[in-house]
Amino acid sequence: MPPFLLPLLGQGLDLIANFALAKGKDELEKLTGVKLSDDGKLSDTELLALKKYQMEHEEELARIALDNNKLDLELFKEEAKDRDSARDREIKINESANASWLSKNTSSIIALVFVGVYLTLNFGLLSNYFNPKDVVFTTIIGNLTNITMLIIGYYYGSSKTLKDMK
Repeated sequence: MPPFLLPLLGQGLDLIANFALAKGKDELEKLTGVKLSDDGKLSDTELLALKKYQMEHEEELARIALDNNKLDLELFKEEAKDRDSARDREIKINESANASWLSKNTSSIIALVFVGVYLTLNFGLLSNYFNPKDVVFTTIIGNLTNITMLIIGYYYGSSKTLKDMK
């Protein structure tokens, strides 16, 4: 998040901040006539001008925020479709009579290896085999945790599905 947005959010100018995030700082400066510094510090007159603009154009700013949220929703739907097609590919491979044992089980084997390594390293951490203060080790554990969550999400679905969004 750009640093100039934090003071805007802190002053209750969430619609202004959302506009700046969606359209850009330059567009906001053109629209409001207020020059925003990179660190986001605002004088009292600049703050008053932005609050006045937000109050006078609240409906338009809210519409822009809604349009931005709709775009985010469309991107989420596309990502969900992409994940869905990967699952469909897995199903087609497993249903195919011509597919070899290896092609049917490669992704499962990779998933089991990652989960196995993850569990082994965590067990080693809990049994004090590894030093929990070692930065490299904790980074590896963190990355493996993320990968394991992605694998579980792939096989069992995410908490939000495309069906929920319709």
